Amino acid sequence: MMHDTKLSIELGRPILSTVRVVDPRTGEDYAGYVPFRRWDQLLSFEGGDVLMDEVIGIAASEQGKSLPKEVQLFLNQLRRRDVLLRWTAPAWSRANIVLREVTQAVTVCRGYLAKYENSGDGSRLWGNRRLFRWTTYDAMDFSTWTDSKEGQLKGKANAWFWRPGSWAERSYDTFDSVDHVDTGEGVCLHCGGERPKLKRPVCTCPVEGHA
Repeated sequence: MMHDTKLSIELGRPILSTVRVVDPRTGEDYAGYVPFRRWDQLLSFEGGDVLMDEVIGIAASEQGKSLPKEVQLFLNQLRRRDVLLRWTAPAWSRANIVLREVTQAVTVCRGYLAKYENSGDGSRLWGNRRLFRWTTYDAMDFSTWTDSKEGQLKGKANAWFWRPGSWAERSYDTFDSVDHVDTGEGVCLHCGGERPKLKRPVCTCPVEGHA
C-alpha cells in the first residue's frame, strides 16, 4: 500500500489515512497526512489518497452491517473526486462488499525471512519480514475468492520486494497503531460496554439544499 503511494507523496497530495504516514526524506510526519477517524472527513475529501490499513476497523464485512449511504455514494465517485483509495486486510472477504465492488486490483502479499529485534524490554515475538512476494490480480477474479482458488488464477503482475532500507519501509511503521473510524455506535473501545445509537439532530437545511 505504501509502495503504491510513493508518487502521491512525491507530488505532495493530501493523504487521509488510518495509519501514520511518514515522509521518508525527513523521518517526520508527512506534511499532507491527515489522521482518518470520522466518516465526515471522507465525505469532504478530494484531490488526494485515502489509506485504510487493517480495513476491519473501518469497513468490515459483518452480517447486518452496512456502510452509511453517503459513504457508499462517495466510494462510487472516486474518479470524480480525484481520489485514489487503497486498503489492506488479512483476507479479501473481511472488507465490506461495497468497498470490494469498487476495488480494481488486488495484491496478495506474502512475507519471508523474518528478523526478530529487541524492543528494549525483550525481543518481539513478531518478527519483521524482510522479503516479500507480491502478486497482483484483477479484482473481478476475487468476487468468489478462496485460498485454494489463488493457485488457479494468473496474476497480472508479479514482483519480489526487499524491504530493509527501502522507501516504503521509511514511510510506514508496521508496528504503529491503526486508527479506528468512529461511527458513533457499537461497542466502546475503552470499557467494552455497548454504546447506544446517537440520536441524529433534525435537519434544518432549506429544501433547495437537498437538490
